[in-house]
Amino acid sequence: MHRRWLVGTATLVWLLGCEGRLIGADDAGVPPDVFGDAPGLDAHAVVSTPDAFVPDVFGDAPGLDVYVPPTPDAFVGTDASEPCASGASCDDGNACTTDDRCDASGTCVGSPLTCTGARPTCSAGGTVEVALDACDPFEGCVTATVACPPATTMLPVNDAYQVILRDWLASLTAADLDVPLDATITFEPSFLPDDDALYATWLFTHNRGRALPPTTGLRLPSAYFLLSNIDIDPPGTGVVMGVDREPRLYQRGGRNGTHDPTITAWWAGWSYPGNPFHGSAAAKRRALVTATIDLMMTENRTRSAGCGDCRSDYTGGTLIWLAYAFRVGRDVMPPEVQAAYRTGLRRIVERTLTYSPNGSGGGDMEQFQHVSLPHAAEVLGDPSLADRVRARSLEVFRRRVLPRSDDLSRGLYVDHGEGFDVAYEGISLYFLTWAALAHGDANVRSIASREQSLLAYLTLPLPTGYFTDTSLGGAWRREYVGPSHFSPATAVGAQGTIWYTNQVATGIGMLSDDGVYLTWRGRNYASWYDSVTVPSQAVMRDDLASYCQVGAGSYNWNDRAGDEARQIRGAFDRHVIDDTTMRRSCTTEADCVSARPQCNRVLGYCVSTLPRWEETHWSETEFPMTTEHIVPGTYARLRALDPGDGPNGGMDEAPSDAIGSPPFERTGDFVRRFGEGADVMLIAARLGAHGVVLHSGRLSTWGDNPPDATDILSGLGGGALSAFTGRGTGPVILGMSNGYQNPDSTDVWGSPSTSPPAWHRWATHQIAGRTANGSFSSARVQIPTASATTSASSVSLTASGTISSTMDRGRSAPATGASNPLTADMPYTRTFELTSSGLRVRSEITLAGNAVTELAETLPIWLGETSTADATDTTIEVCTAASCGAGATWAPLGTSWVASARAVRLSRFGGSVRITLASGGERVRMADPIWTVDYQTRGRARLLMIDLTRGGSPTGTVSIDYTIASE
Repeated sequence: MHRRWLVGTATLVWLLGCEGRLIGADDAGVPPDVFGDAPGLDAHAVVSTPDAFVPDVFGDAPGLDVYVPPTPDAFVGTDASEPCASGASCDDGNACTTDDRCDASGTCVGSPLTCTGARPTCSAGGTVEVALDACDPFEGCVTATVACPPATTMLPVNDAYQVILRDWLASLTAADLDVPLDATITFEPSFLPDDDALYATWLFTHNRGRALPPTTGLRLPSAYFLLSNIDIDPPGTGVVMGVDREPRLYQRGGRNGTHDPTITAWWAGWSYPGNPFHGSAAAKRRALVTATIDLMMTENRTRSAGCGDCRSDYTGGTLIWLAYAFRVGRDVMPPEVQAAYRTGLRRIVERTLTYSPNGSGGGDMEQFQHVSLPHAAEVLGDPSLADRVRARSLEVFRRRVLPRSDDLSRGLYVDHGEGFDVAYEGISLYFLTWAALAHGDANVRSIASREQSLLAYLTLPLPTGYFTDTSLGGAWRREYVGPSHFSPATAVGAQGTIWYTNQVATGIGMLSDDGVYLTWRGRNYASWYDSVTVPSQAVMRDDLASYCQVGAGSYNWNDRAGDEARQIRGAFDRHVIDDTTMRRSCTTEADCVSARPQCNRVLGYCVSTLPRWEETHWSETEFPMTTEHIVPGTYARLRALDPGDGPNGGMDEAPSDAIGSPPFERTGDFVRRFGEGADVMLIAARLGAHGVVLHSGRLSTWGDNPPDATDILSGLGGGALSAFTGRGTGPVILGMSNGYQNPDSTDVWGSPSTSPPAWHRWATHQIAGRTANGSFSSARVQIPTASATTSASSVSLTASGTISSTMDRGRSAPATGASNPLTADMPYTRTFELTSSGLRVRSEITLAGNAVTELAETLPIWLGETSTADATDTTIEVCTAASCGAGATWAPLGTSWVASARAVRLSRFGGSVRITLASGGERVRMADPIWTVDYQTRGRARLLMIDLTRGGSPTGTVSIDYTIASE
């Protein structure tokens, strides 16, 4: 039956100072949703009152709350307040049912309406009537008279819905796609009377406007979107881009392409009064041309046999732009075209729901679905599909969040090949944060908050202090590092987690107590700076006015320093269209060659070099999620947390200790445990002057899914000290890994003759050695057994495992023809005890008859990052005196063994940390190679080796006992 939508009378449109209006039952036929995309409404912020806040379930920052976005208004048929007597006629709100009646329980149900349709034979140049073989819940059974597609079409036209969509694409003219050539963003104070609206808009233009989404899809010539320049054979011979008939290839702009329909649609929907593209039908059509072709080719591909791209971590990302562009722009499509689009979209969604969420070894890209599937279910208008989408979200978490459990409250992080990759958690957090803000799912919000807490406690400050960086316009800057030895793929620590854009950083600050500090942080892989802070209202208005004046061509450049002015202008050129000549000079290849600098400034390449339409499963990382879904009260909350003491608010000072910094940068003791019972994965703690990160989690098995004996273990673990940070030194012990993505990764065993063996340059805490047949290490134990006891004043963690005689070259079984390094398994145990006096470490290993030629306990000594303020090498000294107190002699420790060592001292930045050996003296030296990495991050480390052979041929059980304490 015909659908009627009912919404709450308190629904309020409020974003960006736009005039709100109440929506009630009078708005029949208008589908409300969490995005506010109903026709006639300003986009992006339909918020139900009262604004719901609930206490943070983690209780890690008393006084802070976690915002719970309102539940979307559900559509219904007959008004629920009206009685529904059994057998009475009713309206279930679904155009795909007929003869609706109330059942015995009072529920309105109807009989399914069956639609039949098939693509009839077309005559060249003629027209044909086509009927969809799927019912549309808004339109019912749909038929349309369309032009016959030519025999040379490269687009798939195997179904009626594809024929209808192609006919609509062919009907578009250049005039339908023209956007203003001289459009500029304008600003008037009256546009933004509300603090949250002001803050949300200012987030775009802070940091010299780099956060404003690009306008590439608006700058492209209209000809780029004409079907005559796209559906060409052979591809590449037309003016713009060709569609390839090969089903493996289908289009997506975005990450490496030319045009992301999500961002172009966002410009059309951004309801800021100064946005010249708000409501632009041409901008909507541009987004929908790209999305429609992508939908046709994607759906065609997903039905083909042997489809290698038919995976939910691929289609889940594609569905974001397919659903979002349609949500914003569907009103420019005739009803039958909308129905055809929904038919193709529904098919992709249905197939995605059948794909196993196993990813390509990692779960990070599976998190796309928490954003895309609710989007798609919303525009498809099917309540039962919404229920299945929620079930799918739970399945993704159960399959891809560790530890595995039906109890999602235990989930700590999204796995990457069955383990934890600190950098790839940034991808997970990006989409979990987006989904939490957009859809308000409690599970999504909860896991996102826990993931952010984990990364916050892995972010370790260097004692370089805050300093002013003139290249950043005088912003405060601080440098951080973090352990990554357990990461399977990447080398960067939490400080450089990938896809941590300003948008996701500010979004996390709205959702997570531990993540609030990110509101004050911008980042690159080397350092952070305060590019996002909490300025006063006056500063925000001035920044917005200045940015818009740049676009108007009347800005006084003398008001800004030269470097800053150039940066602002560069960002402005990227985002604002103000040069008609520039635009027109890039229409043809000949024009492009003669005006290449101008074309490159607009598009980045000439017309003839535009790529074919190809499959790309990455979603856009510049989507403005925090403005799209700004949490009410955000600005007041942030100002209360860090009001600042200067005229410009927090911009005049370093972030506050209380909330503007990650935990290790704040004062006071803490003990934070991630995981319970046997699932304890990581403990971060500081007691007195001694800060530690202890890792007892699992490593990734990278290879086939499910794992088999040929899979390579990625990362370094086995139960280890990941970091030790002391008073005035920052981290002096830091576990790092190259990751398998590093082309120069050395994280595999060396042959028996390799000298030095590979583990000499593994920057990790391990018990390692070799026999006549090869090397072995506790760092390759995939799943240690762990138990922990923690309190406010102490930490005790025991990790144990077995170095297997069947492990070779980092695999769970030896390579073909290889010799096993061990004749028997060797069990080991490590115990860590932290108090305010320092960290005590005890390690023991049972040799079980293996004749070792080398055996050592190693600690990764962090030397610094050569290209930053952290270039100061750690000074490493050894003391062999009976007492290493005041007046004792300390000598530099080199690569030669030093006998009878009582202590090793590590000094950096004016502070020092001492490693005291409990026995009467041990043999120690530094490993010969220095571990370096230039991939994704820059770092240097060198292993401190404590000789467990003690110069002999050990047998039985061998142990070592030492303490690490800040001096």
